[in-house]
Amino acid sequence: MNSNSALRFLSFLTSVEGRMDLSVGDRGGERSKWKRYKAIAMFAAITLVPSEVIAGCNDDTDALISGKNAFSCPVVLVPPLATAGVVRGPDACAKEGGRMDSNRGQGRKHNALDINSAKGTAVLATKPGLIAVSRNWDPDHKGTNMGEVVIIDHEDGDYSVYGHLDARSVKEGACVKVGQKIGTVGYTGNGACLEKNGLSPHLHFAIIRAAKAGLANPKNGPIAATIKNANDWLEFGADFWGNDIVDLGIKNPQPILKNIDRCISE
Repeated sequence: MNSNSALRFLSFLTSVEGRMDLSVGDRGGERSKWKRYKAIAMFAAITLVPSEVIAGCNDDTDALISGKNAFSCPVVLVPPLATAGVVRGPDACAKEGGRMDSNRGQGRKHNALDINSAKGTAVLATKPGLIAVSRNWDPDHKGTNMGEVVIIDHEDGDYSVYGHLDARSVKEGACVKVGQKIGTVGYTGNGACLEKNGLSPHLHFAIIRAAKAGLANPKNGPIAATIKNANDWLEFGADFWGNDIVDLGIKNPQPILKNIDRCISE
């Protein structure tokens, strides 16, 4: 099996699981079985993607190691949010708000952090890296997924995701520095619900820690495919990364950003 075969298998499993009757619960462990199969397919995809799938921006190993846990704030603070960015609370579009563990229905978690801001506010690269994805994943304006999105491969195993952007200012394959503008806050994708209800837009921000670089390529990267198709990274992480000593899996951005002066507040 190669990476593309694993991704096709994952897509098939996801479609079958989506047709299961949720009203009867996990009958005979059926849903648990399919979740396990999905996790195995994702693990195979990650393992089989070659590290050289994209060209790198930083070949300084010492710099990559020293910057492993060094993040900066991903959104510029503007009045009236000049003190610190506010994490999205419960609203008409998401009754549990936009925290990492907020429920999104059918047992799914949000797996990211929503930082409220004003439309057009600058969004910044939280670490240096390579622009792996810079695309509109809702070209028909159906109000689905994250709309205008950027994914940065930080080349040390970390990936950062920036969703619902109003505009993107970087191209795929470009190298970016920490703090460089990559787009602006907007209402794209399912963020259109907020605009319709007169609510604040936000930056959908996620951090994923994997074993190597090169996994977010939009052609065959499992990270890009998983985010685009709204699969559950937290579920996958629990199966394969749980207590891994190298700290892999989807990370909660909130405690990371809270340690950055004037980045976010509760």
